[in-house]
Amino acid sequence: MTVSKPRPSLMQRIRAVEPAPPWNLTSVLVAMVVAILAFIGGTFAAEIWLSGQSIALIIGWIIGGIITIIFVLQSRKTPEQRAALKLQSGAAPLLFIIFISFGLALAIDLLSLLVTGQFVPAPALLSAAVDRQNTALLIISAVFLLIVQPVAEELVFRGVAFPVLRVGFGAWPGLIVTAAASAIFHLLIFPAAYTVVFPDMTPAASLWYSGMNPLLAALVFGIVRAVTGSTRSAIAAHFAFALFALFKLLIGF
Repeated sequence: MTVSKPRPSLMQRIRAVEPAPPWNLTSVLVAMVVAILAFIGGTFAAEIWLSGQSIALIIGWIIGGIITIIFVLQSRKTPEQRAALKLQSGAAPLLFIIFISFGLALAIDLLSLLVTGQFVPAPALLSAAVDRQNTALLIISAVFLLIVQPVAEELVFRGVAFPVLRVGFGAWPGLIVTAAASAIFHLLIFPAAYTVVFPDMTPAASLWYSGMNPLLAALVFGIVRAVTGSTRSAIAAHFAFALFALFKLLIGF
């Protein structure tokens, strides 16, 4: 009679560090730098091309995200490298990941309301929040928020960086360092001018939404990546957070 092994607990799966991928810390830093430069360069190009138009910033971010996605995938072509990106399905159905992550996004947003006293849009939706009648701007912002941003950021931070940093720093420290790197990326690329859109917003509240919110979200994405063993699942979790942000805007918050 075969006795099946007990399923690892949630904490056991989070603490389990997968084997090192076929790239090193230098490759991680290169991927992050490329992502930063791609977003900055894309924004610069879009501002020149669409000078003065409200869609320029979002178009620039879309360009940067696409360049980042292409770089990560093209620089990891071998079967071993693609397998190490963990783009296959994870240990949990994607719909379940999306459902749970949507709820966690709501919980983090309620925490943000408790801390700051304000509900505010995600950085990618600030322009759409100001110009609510601009349907084209809303659609383009949604494309970036729901598709380009989750794929680009998760490929870099949970696909490339996560396994290397966990091997180097350990399970929990590696997860936290990865999340911190993701939050710093947000501060550099999406310095949301909340105080312009919300004049009564304090600098501390603006910093919370620009830095702490992305950090908490990145911790969730990292835990999903660790528990499921799948970058695709992390992308689904990021998509759920983006879906919540869009839903919040559409219902008037």
